[in-house]
Amino acid sequence: MGIHKSIIFEHLSQEDMALRVRGGDCQWVSFSAMEDITLPKNRIGILDKGAIDVYKHHASGKRVLINTLKPGHVFGIVDLFLKEDENHMQWHCKIPVTLLSLSGETLMQWLQEDSQLLSAYIAYVNGRIRFLNERIECFTHGCIEERVHEALKHPKLSQMSRSSLAEYLGISRASLYRVLKEKH
Repeated sequence: MGIHKSIIFEHLSQEDMALRVRGGDCQWVSFSAMEDITLPKNRIGILDKGAIDVYKHHASGKRVLINTLKPGHVFGIVDLFLKEDENHMQWHCKIPVTLLSLSGETLMQWLQEDSQLLSAYIAYVNGRIRFLNERIECFTHGCIEERVHEALKHPKLSQMSRSSLAEYLGISRASLYRVLKEKH
């Protein structure tokens, strides 16, 4: 199970996780490649198999790649306990995906029953906040050149393909190549 790759659930045995899933408001859901994922209100997803691109729509109408999720990643936390019906992110399957969808009520029950799970959940949310702060820092650099130079300081980003990096930064590939060419 890919959900055991999540820092939230890694301490649980497969048997314990299977018992929790059977006893809670949980559903295994599959999506095809290139399909958009929609979670019902008050639910999160835990990626078991596949890869999901996470997008945010910019005020200009442009879609900006925020992250690519791999097995073990949890998504939908941002909207879990909000009153609005609208998801703040768009999730798009890169390849076929299998995920576990669970209700906020079930998650809260699990967190109340297991202090180790609660600690792991808090650590996961803290990690997501740190990640998003880094993304904000990247996007708040005034010009494209500053954004590219800042992104290349991060080892993970410097390993991305140029096409993926351009999409990640919300700039055209031509702009990225121009900045890289000027740098050398």
